[in-house]
Amino acid sequence: MADHLTEEEQLEQFKNWWKANGASLAIAVLVGLIAYFGFQWWQNHQQQQAEQASALYSELVEAIEANPVSGAPVSDENKQTAYYITEQLQTRYAGSQYAVNASLFAAKMAVDDKNIEAAEKALQWAVDNSNDALKGIASLRLARLYVSQDKYDDALALIDTKSEALKSLNAELRGDILLAKNDVNGARDAYQEAIDNVGETASFRRQLLPIKLANLAPAGES
Repeated sequence: MADHLTEEEQLEQFKNWWKANGASLAIAVLVGLIAYFGFQWWQNHQQQQAEQASALYSELVEAIEANPVSGAPVSDENKQTAYYITEQLQTRYAGSQYAVNASLFAAKMAVDDKNIEAAEKALQWAVDNSNDALKGIASLRLARLYVSQDKYDDALALIDTKSEALKSLNAELRGDILLAKNDVNGARDAYQEAIDNVGETASFRRQLLPIKLANLAPAGES
């Protein structure tokens, strides 16, 4: 029917339609443009953040690598550089895996320097800020640090019973803790679980775990 309207009638019809719908259409277009350019900005920002975090992390790795020729240990100056970079990654790129990995490196350096407080702080940060994959590793290392201080209950609370990838390692550590707490039966169950879930490539642990289990007192004598 619109084909039979004159140009003037069609123009008038468009004006009426625009009065009724123009404002909402303009808003919809504006919202769409904002969303599109906002998403583009977010993607670019995320890419820039990742690149900057990666560059910092590369500097960290370079700083803590031992001299491949002389085998000299990491110098105190390079350690300070590594700690500084770790702090920058934690502050500016807390949501990245680079920051978590840097914290794990910082914890190892602190343990090597016998600075248990700094190691605990770095590992706790990694636990609090990592995704599921790295959180399990950070939790396991923090639990081991607690064991070294005889904080057995704190260590037990950190052990993740749901992580399939770390199930054997977690079970072994739980066995070590329970044995230290004189719970021989609990340790036996934990070591058996560790044996049942040990990976095919973990040849050393495949030999060690049965020894740990065999060295326990027979059932009923604990």
